[in-house]
Amino acid sequence: MKHLMKTISIILTLSIFLGLTACGGSGGSSISDADVTDNPGYESLLITYDENFTPWENSDTDLVTPYLNSECECTCYRFGARVTSLYAFLENNRGNKYGLGAFGKSSMSFVDCEDYLEGAWGITDRDGAKATVEKMLTQGHQAKCRAYIQKDDATIRLMEAIKAEYEDSFSFAQIDAIDKDFFKKNEIPTNDLYKVKAAACAGILFGENALAGYDYMRMLRVIAFSEDSRFLSTPEYLEYVYNITCALQKQYKSFEEIHQCYYLGEMFRSAKADDTESLSDLEEILEAMSEMKSDGFYAEIEAEYGMSIEKDWDDILITRKELRER
Repeated sequence: MKHLMKTISIILTLSIFLGLTACGGSGGSSISDADVTDNPGYESLLITYDENFTPWENSDTDLVTPYLNSECECTCYRFGARVTSLYAFLENNRGNKYGLGAFGKSSMSFVDCEDYLEGAWGITDRDGAKATVEKMLTQGHQAKCRAYIQKDDATIRLMEAIKAEYEDSFSFAQIDAIDKDFFKKNEIPTNDLYKVKAAACAGILFGENALAGYDYMRMLRVIAFSEDSRFLSTPEYLEYVYNITCALQKQYKSFEEIHQCYYLGEMFRSAKADDTESLSDLEEILEAMSEMKSDGFYAEIEAEYGMSIEKDWDDILITRKELRER
């Protein structure tokens, strides 16, 4: 996890307003908090928590994995790790590209995980982890983007202009063409250019709930780190990973599509025309995706996209008492 502290610094720069206020900041748009509604079907993503679980109490009855990373045998873990593999390429941490959250557990990895959770999300305990995950799955940037697609005049006009220009042929590769000149040609205000551009392009490519992929990919990492920090129990963690990966597989056609949504999510949340660092970060995402393609990694993982995701961890987990007696 040697690159994790660099990642925290990057995220802090981009995410000063994160944590439970992760969707804040309208940048002067016509969208208000009242326009942001709960995501359809969010209830199916949430879990029932184990009220008997106490972080770091190390109860004999806690269900745990028999050895570090043994949950990688679970299908939901494998699918989720392919989703978060973008982080490994983005952070020059390719050795962990098969690890969920793009990190590998060790006896001391919880220290880095705790630093990440507190620095990037303001999470310092179990309640904070639960509240953050629930908030992001219930609304998140998916909900804010949906409000733009449905109700923001500039976004609606841009979507109409893109459809008029490209008809049904608009693709992710053409996003760069939707620039300031395109806005001006179609008499669309440019004061919120990147947020409007991201919402319009995401809406056309992936529908009004397009940024689910962005929120869910980020939450897979938060959930993985929360389990390593003992803020979530191992069964809670795997249940969340199962629910999220099933939703991703149903909504998108490929891991590359999910990563395209991640790019658009970063554009929607962070990019500003006068902020060269945020625009540079977007370029780094595209470079990471390009490297995944040129290295053949997309070809490797896309072959697994249709895998059957099962609740297959019951045979893996053992009680902490059984682990001690081994």
